[in-house]
Amino acid sequence: MKSLISLLFTLVLASCITQDANQPSQPIIGQHEPETVLQQAEAWVGQGAMNTADVINRVISDQGGPPDAYIMGEEASVSLGAGVRYGKGNIYFRDGTSQLIYWRGASLGVDIGANASRTFILIYGADRVEDLYTRLGGVEGSVYIIGGLSVTYHQGESVVVAPVRVGVGLRAGINIGYIHFSPDSSINPF
Repeated sequence: MKSLISLLFTLVLASCITQDANQPSQPIIGQHEPETVLQQAEAWVGQGAMNTADVINRVISDQGGPPDAYIMGEEASVSLGAGVRYGKGNIYFRDGTSQLIYWRGASLGVDIGANASRTFILIYGADRVEDLYTRLGGVEGSVYIIGGLSVTYHQGESVVVAPVRVGVGLRAGINIGYIHFSPDSSINPF
């Protein structure tokens, strides 16, 4: 079983690193109206993804409006009760600034498997990238059997992030964990 998880994680990580030839055009900077955010999300994670529009619209409705920023990125994760997650992408703020950002995290729960995802993260309560450089806790439940769609909320004192993930893999369960953003990559999930 352990070798199957290792093989699956290797395949998932390789699919995350491989660039998709069908990448969307450059994001529209400074326009975070719900329609624009939805267009960017569908261009990034795929229009055909199960209910992508419904998920994005639900997050926007739950948070009372369009996000302050969003990230278009990719991530890979693996879990065998205890899990780790690594990702990278570009963050786009309303004022037109953008930059590369990394994230990682650890989790604990009844969760097993591995997955790779295209990730569209809606960000609320952060006016600058430094506002994200903290650990944001959350609870996640997911099922990936070949492909899947998930959304979770991670929250800090004043920042809320909602990663929408569309990915591939074999993973099921529920866990509690955190996501930690940083300007540099690191293999240490803590």
